[in-house]
Amino acid sequence: MVVKAIRPDNPRARVNERHDIVLDQGQPGANGSQLDTTDMHETEFQTDAQQALKVSGSAYKLTRARSLHHGTCLLDSPNIKELSQYLKSPARPFLKARGVESVRSPVGNVYAGFKGDAASHFQGCVVGSFTTLYGLGPDCLAGFKHASARSELQQGAGWVCSSLDDSLASIPEIHAGIKELQARHAEWIYGQTPRFFVSTHATGSSEERCSALLPSYLPETARIFVEVKSGVIIAARISTSPERCTAGKEDEDFQSLLIGLKIHEIEDFYPVLRKARVTGSQHIPTLARWLNEMFATNASVDPYGTRNFER
Repeated sequence: MVVKAIRPDNPRARVNERHDIVLDQGQPGANGSQLDTTDMHETEFQTDAQQALKVSGSAYKLTRARSLHHGTCLLDSPNIKELSQYLKSPARPFLKARGVESVRSPVGNVYAGFKGDAASHFQGCVVGSFTTLYGLGPDCLAGFKHASARSELQQGAGWVCSSLDDSLASIPEIHAGIKELQARHAEWIYGQTPRFFVSTHATGSSEERCSALLPSYLPETARIFVEVKSGVIIAARISTSPERCTAGKEDEDFQSLLIGLKIHEIEDFYPVLRKARVTGSQHIPTLARWLNEMFATNASVDPYGTRNFER
């Protein structure tokens, strides 16, 4: 539906195998096959030689009583070339999750060089495509324009439309939903994340150390493994001793400090780890520094180079 709305302005748009909207970058006729113009999954610009640019992705949340669809679309962003730098995470080489693997893609704008209000134009095109898809009358499109201009709820036969602003909070059901989200803000953001772990070793084992990727400040004998489920630490193994027995004691000590903590509530790992009663206490500042960088805590910019360990 959205691609049909975009196609008149940008014939390079299509839906890929991951259900993302992309813009093919080949020359006209690059596909080399007879095209079905009603098929939104291919274009004449499609080619393996040049990677398509992603312009839209979606996320879905289904529960017993609700369904939420979150869609995005890059229209005419002037910061498109800087976007990738904000998506780089120092934790990526050391993190493994049970959720759907994220796929990195180059991105682009649907309306590059568009003259006028790209957002309003896009909204109107999508609503028009929606009315065509579901066989709704022209009153739906007129209702959308009216709702956008006056921030009012509009409805007709088979459709309801409204712009999203504070005025909707007066509707009891929406007001209740807003209050629920505000009360459970942290749980919604952090508690719904897939189970994952961060480790200095590729598989979380003690055998495959990511030596080439680890920072030089971390001791060569350091072994760190922290597993998180629903935003809460459920397993932790941290040690620096090369001796198996001593390392085991370190693991137990650090685990007792970390198990049950909520990741989003840890502003700095240093005050947490310094409570440990282990022989390798001189390494705690660097262990905390690495964990702060992995979990992007408020202290992640502090190099800890001048911090002395004090019991």
